Amino acid sequence: MKTKKGGVQKPTDECFGEWIVDDAKLIRNFFRSLRNHKADFKDFESAWYSTGDLMFKNEDVCHFGMVLKDLKAWCEVEDVSKK
Repeated sequence: MKTKKGGVQKPTDECFGEWIVDDAKLIRNFFRSLRNHKADFKDFESAWYSTGDLMFKNEDVCHFGMVLKDLKAWCEVEDVSKK
């Protein structure tokens, strides 16, 4: 995996993969089924795993948490320098 100067790993091609769209569609369809009282246990289970994928896989593959942490640290340094 490639890294940038600050040490944060760069997102891989998998970060921008079709899995994000697939999981988002599955969750959207789950809520539509729920609203129409047609959701079953399998729908709940699939939505649960898709939500987990979107949260944890984004962190593992895309490193959004580390990027946000670096951005926050950079902004704090910029704010201090303006005082």
